[in-house]
Amino acid sequence: MAELMRGAGIAAKTKRKFRQTIDPNHGLPVAENRLARTFDPDQTEAVWVADITDIPTREGRLYLAAVEDLLRRVALGGWMDQTMTSRLVVDALEMALARLAPTGFHLRGWWLIRIGGARTRASTTSGGWRRSGSRAA
Repeated sequence: MAELMRGAGIAAKTKRKFRQTIDPNHGLPVAENRLARTFDPDQTEAVWVADITDIPTREGRLYLAAVEDLLRRVALGGWMDQTMTSRLVVDALEMALARLAPTGFHLRGWWLIRIGGARTRASTTSGGWRRSGSRAA
């Protein structure tokens, strides 16, 4: 992501501490950790990872949702917006799917639970994908 941000001329204003943006008491189902921190998948399995980050700018906070193919180590999709909504997540996922849409792969990212909600869960399960979480959200 840092390389993409540099290429787009986007930079954070200052170094910052980790800021938790998720409510641990959200009450939504949490995906099983199928990958168990195995970030080097074999050639037979497609694994995409996803995350959201916030970028402080002079104009205010900017949110970036990104999807990366773990096997190829390439960014497949990303979307930026001034608000962190489910549309941000869906747009990033749709961009990734437009580039490469395998079936039967793991889609890992806590934001599927955090803000993707029912809309994203429905689209991933209907595609035959298996969701994986990295930690209790």
